[in-house]
Amino acid sequence: MGKRFTVHGSRFIGIFIMAAMLMSCAMMSPERKVYNVLYASAVTYDTALRYAAEQYKAGKLTEDQKTRVIELAKKYRLAVKTGESGLAIYMKAVKDGDKTEMSGARAAMNTAAVAVQEAQKLLTEYIEALE
Repeated sequence: MGKRFTVHGSRFIGIFIMAAMLMSCAMMSPERKVYNVLYASAVTYDTALRYAAEQYKAGKLTEDQKTRVIELAKKYRLAVKTGESGLAIYMKAVKDGDKTEMSGARAAMNTAAVAVQEAQKLLTEYIEALE
């Protein structure tokens, strides 16, 4: 049998740093920045939940800790869904050439991206504190 995928703290931190670097690139368009945040968030979300599941199976997480991870993951997923919706609305406004809609959609998209980053920060900090 092959080796089982295991997440160690340094890998988890590396993924978090990757997400931060993706957002810091000033030359990207607003929609590209949000897309990159959403993509990196999906990777971080998956990694965090895999790690928590492995820790739980190994008996290293209590039921309360498991419940907290699930609560944070749900909030994180909701923030990501909001970001995805904001990006879709913005992209439709761009396609339609609706400048009024683009302005509001851009603001919503950027607010959603900040919410995703904050939710990601909460989840990753909690996971790192479990180590």
